[in-house]
Amino acid sequence: MPKIVPISDLRNYPSVLQKVSVGSPVYLTKNGRGAYAISDIADLEIKDAKLQFMNDWMKGVCSSPGHNENVCAESVLETFFDNFDHHEFNYFCAFTPAAYEDIKAIYSHAECGPGGSDAAKELMKDMLTKIGLLTMEGAAAKELLLGDDVQVECRYIVYRNYYVFLPGKKYTEQYRSDFVVRIIDGNRDYIRVLLGRDKDDFEESDSGKHSKKCSERHPEKFL
Repeated sequence: MPKIVPISDLRNYPSVLQKVSVGSPVYLTKNGRGAYAISDIADLEIKDAKLQFMNDWMKGVCSSPGHNENVCAESVLETFFDNFDHHEFNYFCAFTPAAYEDIKAIYSHAECGPGGSDAAKELMKDMLTKIGLLTMEGAAAKELLLGDDVQVECRYIVYRNYYVFLPGKKYTEQYRSDFVVRIIDGNRDYIRVLLGRDKDDFEESDSGKHSKKCSERHPEKFL
């Protein structure tokens, strides 16, 4: 709960700062009216992280109005492979155009790393197959809880060092389908703020492998 004190109390500012804590700012009044606020830096980081996530989330949602422009996994694979065995990929889900761009960016990044295009193609096969499996399992997806100040229904699954964001469970139950809205690197600062990640939870994104520590701490989220 916020605390309200007159601005004159700043004469003894250490006592005012002691009243500030995460989720409990101090409001300073001047002539009986609210004038200033002192917040813990963590509150500002969380608020900024929520804004950044909502910006990325809405880019995904708005890239496919009515979900009519979603891209199926088969079409995504055709982007990277001239020929592939359709029977090899039994688990498909759709992707918004923004998520499709995320996948192409991941491919380009992997292509520049060790193994070149061959390694990047193997990554795409593995990623699309496992995302399809995880979305079909349903229970593998976790709800993203951002607080009462953010009205968004969103779930996520983790693939290596990437967070795969899906619509809320109500949407899936209503339309009996699932699709990927965005795929975001887990090393992004705002992702670590929202999901409590430490900097050493994941390997660097160009390694294409999640760390042993992360898999041990969150084994239910990884295949």
